[in-house]
Amino acid sequence: LSMVPGIFLVSMLAVAIDVPMITLVALVKSPFMLLRGWQRLLQDLIGREGPFLESVCVPFAALAIVLWPIAVLFAFVGAILAGFLIGLYGGIVVHQ
Repeated sequence: LSMVPGIFLVSMLAVAIDVPMITLVALVKSPFMLLRGWQRLLQDLIGREGPFLESVCVPFAALAIVLWPIAVLFAFVGAILAGFLIGLYGGIVVHQ
């Protein structure tokens, strides 16, 4: 019971630091991930190798190119949520 204030303090401090820092890193990396993903998908679509080699797969390639920004958005939101979980994990480390 005497460890509860320390656990609470560390958890709140870690969340206050981790969430903005991880969000900042994810915000900086998201445009690069978007552009690199589009580049890779287009190279696979145009090139003679990759998952879109068969002509049947071309509609799936177009769908992947269109849906790639949604995947990047989910990765960004996941990074923000991971910041909270990593910050709260600091309280578990203090308890142990």
